[in-house]
Amino acid sequence: MESWQTLLTHLQEDGRRWVCKLNRTDWRREIAERCGRQDEPSLQIVQSPSEAQNLVRSATTLDVPTCKGFVISPSKHAADSLTLLAPFPLAVGPTPKLSLHLGIILRREGKTLFFGYRFESPEESEEHNFYHAQPIQSFGRRPKSIHSIDWYPDRYPAFPLHANNGLELVASVLISCWGRGRVQQLATSQDIGGTVKRPLQQFLDRIRIP
Repeated sequence: MESWQTLLTHLQEDGRRWVCKLNRTDWRREIAERCGRQDEPSLQIVQSPSEAQNLVRSATTLDVPTCKGFVISPSKHAADSLTLLAPFPLAVGPTPKLSLHLGIILRREGKTLFFGYRFESPEESEEHNFYHAQPIQSFGRRPKSIHSIDWYPDRYPAFPLHANNGLELVASVLISCWGRGRVQQLATSQDIGGTVKRPLQQFLDRIRIP
């Protein structure tokens, strides 16, 4: 697999390990163990490493009837939330076209709230012909989630990202929700191979402020 694919499948396994530590009655575990159901938010949760590999290896489309994704283990600052990632490989290869939809689910005062961002490769149109992130109100091109925050925007603003390839786009997703320190730990972890760690460390070095 390409390095960005390897990193995505690692995240799926890491997320599953986190889910298994939750109490069985925890609302986050209930959502994370859905398989084949399209409840709100409408995302089928990937349950196995082999299913994750098939997802990231195959080019797909934002218009697929069944959106698939997996759980990202949260940072300590968002331990009471659920973070979901729906990867859409629009083309595969070392410099793929990717649309990575990151959704955050919160429970506040008995209400379920949803917000998120999509992190994308450059588009052909001049308007977004650069690596960028934009807010979302649903996964894929589905209607606005019933849990989406009313005032939350969709499609704008578009934030440019300091990424050059698929691995760096995935790393940008992680830095946004984990912070730099935990991604730095991942770059030195024994859990992933050198094909991921070396370019990940190079990316972290490149974006470091002297």
